[in-house]
Amino acid sequence: VYDCGKPLSPERQDDQAKYSLFTWWQASHFVRLVDTQAIMKTHERGTGICARHMKPFCLCGDMKKDERPMNIRPTKHEDIEAIQEIVDANQMFPSEMVPDMVSGFLSPGQSPDIWLTCEADGKAVGFCYAVPEELAEGAWNMLAIAVLPTEQGCGCGGAIAKHLESELKERGQRILIADTSGTDDFAKTREFYRKNGYAEEARIRDFWAAGDDKIVFWKSLG
Repeated sequence: VYDCGKPLSPERQDDQAKYSLFTWWQASHFVRLVDTQAIMKTHERGTGICARHMKPFCLCGDMKKDERPMNIRPTKHEDIEAIQEIVDANQMFPSEMVPDMVSGFLSPGQSPDIWLTCEADGKAVGFCYAVPEELAEGAWNMLAIAVLPTEQGCGCGGAIAKHLESELKERGQRILIADTSGTDDFAKTREFYRKNGYAEEARIRDFWAAGDDKIVFWKSLG
């Protein structure tokens, strides 16, 4: 279950080239300029970019395969290479960004963000990334959740989401949201959130592009 963008029109490509900024670290407000060629390549493949101001990703595919024993734990430095593999396998964004993205989480006291890793048979096969919403009390946004394509459908995505929810609840947080698209391409993404207890709370018309609404899914942690 992953949010993947659509190929851009020439006009949108021009806008993307001008404003190709990925904002990943909400705590430090660090913004990195990403190579425009890489951005255009992902859109030509019909995939999206996971970023604070882009469509968040959900690539889990938790459907009908048999579930396997899994271990969900905080992401460690040793997971970086595996997360990069997951990012590349799902064509999410330039995987060389991962070390910088997760560095704040791996440095105690540097970032409030949460990174979780899902292990199956001793291998990292999925991850989740969530951030607190600024100017809101106890509200969090799940920006990315992904599983290796070969492992999708085994329950890893749902297990990660539930672990994240439990951790936030233990911290006394109130709600968790996730943004996606209202187009047919994202029907499985929306089904993933509904299956895991998220309600469609809001729809912002034409948010991502003309005819491409932003859907906000919501879940109470109470």
